[in-house]
Amino acid sequence: MSPTPSAPQEGVRDREVARSPSGATRATPAGRARRRAAAPGLAALLSMGAYCLALAAHGSYPFGPRPRSVNDLGNQFVPFHARLWDLLHGGAHGDLFFNWGSGYGVPFLADFVTYLMNPFSLLVGVFPRALVDLPVFLVTLLSIGLGAALMTVLLGRLRAGPGGLRALLAVGYGLCAWVLSDGYADPMWMWGLVSLPLLGIAADWCLRRVRWVAGTLLVAVAWAGNFYTAAMATLATGLVLAVRLLAEGPVGRGARDDRDDRDDEDDGGGAGAARAAWPPGAGP
Repeated sequence: MSPTPSAPQEGVRDREVARSPSGATRATPAGRARRRAAAPGLAALLSMGAYCLALAAHGSYPFGPRPRSVNDLGNQFVPFHARLWDLLHGGAHGDLFFNWGSGYGVPFLADFVTYLMNPFSLLVGVFPRALVDLPVFLVTLLSIGLGAALMTVLLGRLRAGPGGLRALLAVGYGLCAWVLSDGYADPMWMWGLVSLPLLGIAADWCLRRVRWVAGTLLVAVAWAGNFYTAAMATLATGLVLAVRLLAEGPVGRGARDDRDDRDDEDDGGGAGAARAAWPPGAGP
């Protein structure tokens, strides 16, 4: 008697059972979303917590008497944020285009675009004017956290791997020497820490030929927040994109979903271990 057609299918089912851990269930969309957000959230919390801990150890504002408002931060950027507070609360001498409170009156729109376009600068309107130093500090702190979180996402797009390791690498990015020595005193430049991974994600989508509208919006947000740092972030992103084009070439649309699935498996632990244990070439 010839073998029944169901025999190969039974072998495939046996291999699928062997590849899946006992009791494993397919993750729900909400569960996958929480799993994907875990590593970026960890990177943001670790980077912001470490920065605050360092300030507290050195007795720096807002955790001690040592002021942060040195050099241009105290002489230009804090006063600019105080001016923004006046604009938001309707008490400014002038408007967005002209400032009558400086000298005999000076144009203000260029200063606004250059120094106050970091989206976190709008937090100044939530606090009393006498505490304007606090929201300026939060601009730096939140930019560090968001930059580290987005870098975690970008690293996952470049190469799948454990979310915890990507988060630790992103913490190093968020607390790099430039941030601790120069960037912290320039709140508008801190948006560059966010712009680099934003542009990297947009370039990855471009490489995969997906999400053209969303990618364009990411580029616009990066450049609107601070054009000076966005220019340098664009150069860095272009270099990485050129290397990827030479090394990988354009990636098809299907690769995006495959990369997301592998991120879920690596972050989840169980499914990733099951896949690693399965011999190469032993299945589809």
